[in-house]
This record gives sequence, C-alpha cells and structure tokens, in this order.
Amino acid sequence: MQQPETLNALQQDEIPVPCTEDREGYYGECHLGFWLSGLQDKLMVTRLIPASKKAQCILDFGGASGRVARHWLNADPKCNVVLADLNINHIDYVSKHFPTRLRPIKLSSQPQLMLPDNC
Repeated sequence: MQQPETLNALQQDEIPVPCTEDREGYYGECHLGFWLSGLQDKLMVTRLIPASKKAQCILDFGGASGRVARHWLNADPKCNVVLADLNINHIDYVSKHFPTRLRPIKLSSQPQLMLPDNC
C-alpha cells in the first residue's frame, strides 16, 4: 500500500471508527489497525475488478460495522453500498454513522436479498 494513497484516504474519511465493542473486539484498541485492514481489503478487491467495470453498487455481505464499506464510500462519491449483516447492533451503527449511500439490511439466519442483477 502506498503511503500517499493511505494518507489521502485517511484525510477523506469522516465516518467515525467504531469503538471496540461496536466491532466485536476486532483489532482490540488498535483503531488504526482496524481502519487500515478495511482499506487493505478494499484495495485487494479493487485489483480483482476488471478495469472496464467500475463498481457503482457494492454488496458488503457480512459487512458488520462497515470496516470495508467505509472505504468504498470514501473512494467514489457515486458508489453506493448495500451492507448486509445478521447483527442488529451493526445495522444500527451503520444506519446512524454512515452516509445515506450505504443501505443497511438486517439479515435473518436464511437471508434473501432483493437486489437487481449486476449489483
């Protein structure tokens, strides 16, 4: 990961990093590690998407408290994210703290998503 890209992403991110309890202990008190891991995963997925296919809608299945979703939203103001998770606490957190371009969906134990093709 290049430092200028990371610093730029960090400066653009206005979404609060969830406290340790809101992210089920992931990365303990290392909030920067939590944030960096989300950016790293977003960049890895980006490398797998063909250059001709710019994502306009991302499904973050099991997205929890938005560790990766925040980076999709910050990278492209036209990108929308659907974050689906079983934990209502995560859904409540992203509903409260994320921009409206993120659509949270509370999953049941047998999820059915009503999303259009190619989303």
